[in-house]
Amino acid sequence: MNILIAALTDKASDPFRQIGDDYLRRTQRPLIPKIINCETESLLNATQGCLRIALEERGQLYNSIDFARKLESFITSSRKVAFLIGAAAGLPKNITEKCDLIWSLSPLTFPHRLAYCILAEQIYRAGEIIRNGPYHK
Repeated sequence: MNILIAALTDKASDPFRQIGDDYLRRTQRPLIPKIINCETESLLNATQGCLRIALEERGQLYNSIDFARKLESFITSSRKVAFLIGAAAGLPKNITEKCDLIWSLSPLTFPHRLAYCILAEQIYRAGEIIRNGPYHK
């Protein structure tokens, strides 16, 4: 596992969770994603030793190809990457301050459940871009 998604999407029956999980199951090497469910207070402990990327609307924007290249560079440098997704109110400031990067999926505000689904799809797409698979074309 070289990509960790630390999220508060713990309801397996949630349709957004099911779609996101499907994308993560289909993701192939070199990206190996895993999701962990944790409470906001344990996000930092659960992602210790990882390059932490907070997902927030005010973060850096990337298109899909740039996102894939960034992920590839992190993985190539043997850095384990952790994406942190907050609850409905976002991530607390004390957590984002301890993150290495702040990325945005869009300037639009998404519910955290949908953000998980979009991130999972973009990780899958990034894997396809990196391995020159057919999905992105």
